[in-house]
Amino acid sequence: LRAKTELLCDACARLEAAQGMGEAAMPEVERLLSDANDILADLDAAAKLQVEEQESLKTSLRETTNGLEDQLSQFQETLLSFAHKRGPLQEKRAALIRRLEEVNMQIAQIDEATAAYEKSSRGLVEMLRNTTNHYEEKIAKSLQQQQQCANEKTHAILCKECAH
Repeated sequence: LRAKTELLCDACARLEAAQGMGEAAMPEVERLLSDANDILADLDAAAKLQVEEQESLKTSLRETTNGLEDQLSQFQETLLSFAHKRGPLQEKRAALIRRLEEVNMQIAQIDEATAAYEKSSRGLVEMLRNTTNHYEEKIAKSLQQQQQCANEKTHAILCKECAH
């Protein structure tokens, strides 16, 4: 297109030069005019093709833009839907975290109470063992004294029988 425009300008410059030469240059002028007309026709055709191409590109751009805008709209609707779903889920998570903290506190309290009762239980076991040992020693002494009394009674009976 640019080359043809340059040719047309060159042809115009030759026409102006040929006009100054008079009638002797008439066949040259006619040929230059014919060339200029051909170049103008080619330029018009090229311009029409460019206009058609621009229109085609505009149509393609419009179609592509519409498609992308539709997709963008769908994405934005999806994002909005996600945001609406996320809010209640965050609230639910916060409630669950609070509930978990409450359960953890209850477990900690139970663990503390368990530790205290285990300590008390060990103390009671120790007390029971000591008490049992104490009474078993007393029972053993009592049995020993009873045995000693029985031995003394048997000895007294033997002595009595010997005296008779």
